[in-house]
Amino acid sequence: MNQGFSSGRLLFLRKITRAVSEHLVSELKGHLNTMSPLLRPRRFLGDYIESGSTEQVVDADKNFGILADIYAKAAGKPFELPRPLRPPLKPVGLALEVYPWESRYEIQAGGTKKTVTLTSPVRYVLSYASGISLSRLRQGIAGKEEQKREDIREFVIRCCLLHSMLAKNAGIVALFRALRWEVSTETSPDLGGLPLTTLTAPIRSMLPPDNLILESTEMSGMPLFEEVVDVDALSQIHDPLAKKVEGIVLAAKAADGGVTA
Repeated sequence: MNQGFSSGRLLFLRKITRAVSEHLVSELKGHLNTMSPLLRPRRFLGDYIESGSTEQVVDADKNFGILADIYAKAAGKPFELPRPLRPPLKPVGLALEVYPWESRYEIQAGGTKKTVTLTSPVRYVLSYASGISLSRLRQGIAGKEEQKREDIREFVIRCCLLHSMLAKNAGIVALFRALRWEVSTETSPDLGGLPLTTLTAPIRSMLPPDNLILESTEMSGMPLFEEVVDVDALSQIHDPLAKKVEGIVLAAKAADGGVTA
């Protein structure tokens, strides 16, 4: 796999990847700024969230119950947060944050074994902004950074809240897909049952051979590596609208017995 993948090619692809990633994040943040009113937490929970004013929301009781169930599952190991979730929740603003998707990868090259953290340039975790980032949450869970328990709790609540809202609002998920971002929910082994809402662009990324990853991490002195964009797969990107229109045309032709204008 990846035969002929040289250090020079890796450097070239990393430059492309950096530019593509910056474009994707910029575009995504623009979309999120426009869509944030649709994801306003009080539209979902009403007075279950602290506020100086009241807001009656149909199904707020049911929605909070759904959120509480999801939180109860996520608040276990490794967080061990207080349960059950009790109202009112602290205010949650409209600000949304995106974080690169991370995963663990074990390198085996030249008799060397090393675990590195991979980040994706085309896949991101979406959540409401809080006092810490996803990366800092992981640092705290790993014991590499001291964190306030309340900050961890608020991060977990916000992930569960966004997951709950999107699960009930299929129209918002459809809107993301129309913007060519695939929405899914993932978990990560180091974060237990915490539901992470991910947005993935229709672009493939890939890894070079393990020896080049090892060389790169040794040069940087950090066990981190970003996947690179698979430029050879760009021609395979499908346009959902074009596919839909093509289906309509084929159905029309079939209805007319194959007659074309």
